Amino acid sequence: MAKEAARGSADHFEMIVQRYSSAMYRVAYRFCRNATEAQDLTQETFVKLFKALPKAQLDLPFKPWLYKISINTAISHMRKIQGKHRVEWTETETETETSTTTDDHADTIVKQNDLQAAIDELPFEYRQMIILRAVEELSFEEISEVLDIPAGTARTQFSRAKKQLRAILVSRK
Repeated sequence: MAKEAARGSADHFEMIVQRYSSAMYRVAYRFCRNATEAQDLTQETFVKLFKALPKAQLDLPFKPWLYKISINTAISHMRKIQGKHRVEWTETETETETSTTTDDHADTIVKQNDLQAAIDELPFEYRQMIILRAVEELSFEEISEVLDIPAGTARTQFSRAKKQLRAILVSRK
């Protein structure tokens, strides 16, 4: 599909956009935590992809490359506006109501807020690792391609990020 899009097929490019829009939006939103900005960043990601496709190495895996474009776009934007990155840990806005009690829901919100605050304390590379591995569920091999680091380094950084996150959460109890 990407090869056809690189050759100028608008239909194939549209298929790429349809397939990856929600994932690219999620990535952008987790960095900026603003729906309008996330939509703009998603669009910017696909504009960059469109411009890069004709000269891209499409014999390499496509998905990690697209995530790399999205993450770099979001990081550049965040550095421009505030230099601070946050991760949203709640479910999507379209989540259906469950039969949990109000107290259970309140407890969940408190736990998510505690987790968010702890994540905000992590160094940026650890926050980035949490987003890619725990939230976006990329494999370590995909993370290594996205961040241009060895897969072993990705595993190590993720492990350190989890350890530091646990320590922050335990210190708050």
